[in-house]
Amino acid sequence: MNFKFIHAADVHLDSPLHGLSQYSGKAIEQIQGASRQAFENLINLCIEEDVKFLLIAGDLYDGDWRDYNTGLFFSSQMGKLRVNNIKVFIVKGNHDASSQISRQLRFPDNVKDFSTKHAETAKYIEGDIKVAIHGFGYDKQAVMEDISIQYPPAEEGFINIGLLHTSVAGKEGHEPYAPCNQKYLETKGYDYWALGHIHSREILKAGDPWIVFPGNIQGRHIRETGEKGCTIVTVSDSRIMSIEHRNLDVIRWQVCDIDVTGIDIDNEIIEFIANKVKQLVDGSTGYLYAVRIIVSGISSLHDDFFDNEVYWKTNIGTAITDTCSGNVWIEKIKFRTERVLNTAQMETIPHIGFVKRYISELANDQDSLKELAEEFAAFRNAFPKQYNKVTAEEEITFDKEMIKKSLPEAETIIMNRLLSVGKGRNA
Repeated sequence: MNFKFIHAADVHLDSPLHGLSQYSGKAIEQIQGASRQAFENLINLCIEEDVKFLLIAGDLYDGDWRDYNTGLFFSSQMGKLRVNNIKVFIVKGNHDASSQISRQLRFPDNVKDFSTKHAETAKYIEGDIKVAIHGFGYDKQAVMEDISIQYPPAEEGFINIGLLHTSVAGKEGHEPYAPCNQKYLETKGYDYWALGHIHSREILKAGDPWIVFPGNIQGRHIRETGEKGCTIVTVSDSRIMSIEHRNLDVIRWQVCDIDVTGIDIDNEIIEFIANKVKQLVDGSTGYLYAVRIIVSGISSLHDDFFDNEVYWKTNIGTAITDTCSGNVWIEKIKFRTERVLNTAQMETIPHIGFVKRYISELANDQDSLKELAEEFAAFRNAFPKQYNKVTAEEEITFDKEMIKKSLPEAETIIMNRLLSVGKGRNA
């Protein structure tokens, strides 16, 4: 018994990306079509690798998205797999549960869509290949109970796979849907848990059983950086022998933090930043990089960066476009530099030292970070739901890591308030 299957999740097919409406151009068109291109890459990979079946662990669609062309596109891709005798097994996730498409569109006959009423088992049998796939789909968006405990026992004589859309208890940064206990998954008797919902790739357990989040197949915004794709699983002699990540994304989101300490001449800073971004994309073919530039460090030009943002952003953007031959789209440029302060200034404005010490200590104080996250979350919940998103697809989530990552920017804002603003380029 030797065969392969592919585990994917969080496709978010045709995710509308409304947060990009302020931008225009060819790059935006590429970004808006990226989920389809990545899904086509997934289907082609299934065929090239001659897999027996494809698992999709929830969130095939993207919420209340009514364009039925999305469903027709999905059906056409399933047709390619049917011609190659490849089965597909899907559980609905929280986004699918609120999708008009998933509620009304019929799936092709090579696709098994698991029940949203109870856990069930689907069997794949071909010669000596015997696989039992257990699944349970969401019947509503906010499934707050642990549905893993309803999954059937392992089938003797079969490779057993659990297909589950879950946050897993303790995962910050995501809505806690269908929370489950990892220890329970480990003792269920399954060989592989194919999980979805968490958009970053993570192997919770490497073997006996494998417990895997493959991540989403295409990053959709700046909080979903790095390689995105799926997991190829190899089975031999009735055992999961190995897993391998394969990239599927066509647009790669990256945050590029560039320290300009010690560079005090305009053209040198601009050239330095452009070359740093070029180093990021050199050697990568077939990708458009969507990059957020963070300019950091101690600089004598700190005030000028803030007084003349348009000048700096325009010239930095132009230099990057020229240097990188159009392979980079700049999502945003942010300045997080610090002033060059001498001892006299530190003594004149004593609050500076206090602010720096407080923020430095706060970054390592888990209890205080948790308290702040809870306070901000309570403040956010006081607003109408439509104001609780950065973009249409990116909800604001307050947790300890989010607060910690925001501290450098908070420090910059506070320091700008404490210190007098220097004369700008046009003063």
